[in-house]
Amino acid sequence: MPVHVVAGHVTLNPLTSSRQPRFSIWSGATEVYQRATFRVGARIDRIQLQAGYRFVQQSSVVHVALFAPNGDLAGYSNPQGQGDYADVEVARPASGVWTAAFFTVWDGYHGETGTTGPEPWSFTELRYRASGAVVPSSFVIAPGATRSVQYAATLPATPGDSAASIVLDTAGSVTTIPVTLRTRIPTGVGGGHFSGVLTGGNGRGGAPGQTNTYDFTVPVGEHDLDVGVRMSSNPAVASLPGDQLVATLADPSGEVVAYDSNYTLNDAGEIVTRYVNLYRANPTPGAWTLVLEWAQPVTGARTSVPFTGSVEFNQVSMPNNLPDSPSATVPQAGAQFAVMVHNTGVAPMIVSPDARLTTTTTLPLVDQQYAATQDLPNASNLFYVPTETSSASISVSSTVPVTFDASFQTGDPDLSPTVPEPYVVGGATSTSASLSFTPPGGLSPGYWGVVPAELGPYPPSGEPQVAETTTATAQTLAFDPAVTSLVTDTVLATTNGGSISPDIVAPGASVSIPITITPTAGVGTTVTGTLFINGVAAGSQYVNTLLLTAFFTSDLAAIPYEYKVGP
Repeated sequence: MPVHVVAGHVTLNPLTSSRQPRFSIWSGATEVYQRATFRVGARIDRIQLQAGYRFVQQSSVVHVALFAPNGDLAGYSNPQGQGDYADVEVARPASGVWTAAFFTVWDGYHGETGTTGPEPWSFTELRYRASGAVVPSSFVIAPGATRSVQYAATLPATPGDSAASIVLDTAGSVTTIPVTLRTRIPTGVGGGHFSGVLTGGNGRGGAPGQTNTYDFTVPVGEHDLDVGVRMSSNPAVASLPGDQLVATLADPSGEVVAYDSNYTLNDAGEIVTRYVNLYRANPTPGAWTLVLEWAQPVTGARTSVPFTGSVEFNQVSMPNNLPDSPSATVPQAGAQFAVMVHNTGVAPMIVSPDARLTTTTTLPLVDQQYAATQDLPNASNLFYVPTETSSASISVSSTVPVTFDASFQTGDPDLSPTVPEPYVVGGATSTSASLSFTPPGGLSPGYWGVVPAELGPYPPSGEPQVAETTTATAQTLAFDPAVTSLVTDTVLATTNGGSISPDIVAPGASVSIPITITPTAGVGTTVTGTLFINGVAAGSQYVNTLLLTAFFTSDLAAIPYEYKVGP
């Protein structure tokens, strides 16, 4: 637990005319540096130095080294890319004056450009505290023997993940076993709340700078699930328009059912907000997971940014005049209706209507980028799985033994025909491989990638070039051709490989979605279905983002309709 925190900043000036001190690092590059000092007291178990810096299109990041009172190098931030954040931690630090060195390349070194501007830092002294108990607390293990012990702890009151360790001390030799304690978000009748702090990462390419995971329970009978995240602030800093948050909501079977980012769209175009809202109509009761991924680089204006969040139920209300009775009649010539969408959240909503019948159909999926038949090696496919899909089947055929990986665009699940996985039935022959995936709550809607591959052994000449054909189908609720709107059905259009034009609803605003029902069934036929109002996450396909984000469609609301076809 923190016992003392100090904060400050240094300012690096890497210009060729700079008078700041310089030194050469292991690569021979000349670096400018600044120092800061901190006094560490007695009986401190751990120290942590955090620093931020700004992205100004520089070629060199800020490095941070921490030196003990005797001058030894005790820690280094080890940046792997542009993260705009540094973190150095040291266990069992000696008391006395510690020195931090902040350094970046000097602009006079072979045309490189270093990091300029103020670099905020914070220095924290921490002490360990007891967390739970191990029973037995001491024991003897004979050579070659094993021993089981029990660890029990009271979960922290704050929802989210907390770090703990089981300390093993044998004749003065100390080691630890890491433990993660996860406290669920308590969700009563009014939902629940959580909070956290964004810091950052070390800039490793393609990886999030930080991940926060929260579990919570959805009770039986909830009409809709509404999750919101709010950063305390998110200003544009230097070359970055703001910190990027990607939020993912997974149902009890682990499938992603809601997904969005604060890098989104409004009526004027691309926008960066400090909010993310996720919705799910008719959520399955049980244990849910919310994952927050923070992109890097962060803005670097501060070493930490607090955020808060909420889990609520039954916040979505969409007044409409759709027919919903066996006695309601819609003439064959058609009739006009409307659905009012009011955005009660704090982030823009991108919405579109999607009418489905109650019958299930087998729908061939269209490859969104590639041909169905390609040459191996290096073949790949991309299929859009529509919402309301209960099962999907994928098949790859060739003239040689083949297999494939299939995965949702965010990376999970990752499926293969001969690898046992929950809800997967698969297999292979000498020239084909196939699988069907039927999770209890349905598939994650959105883009799924399929990567076919040959199976070895290969001849001495290497992997032969052969043709393969990949097909995919979805078991999904049938689209209702009788229901149309001036607002494009994003799910239907994307399924068919077409263009989209959803509505965008600003926070606090409302929009009326016009609905036309022109019956295709015979007079006297009773028609039932559901008009889903879908939320659309634009993703990197439509918005410039820091972290690759998926195009995604989810259910905001499910509005039933029923009518008898009239003359």
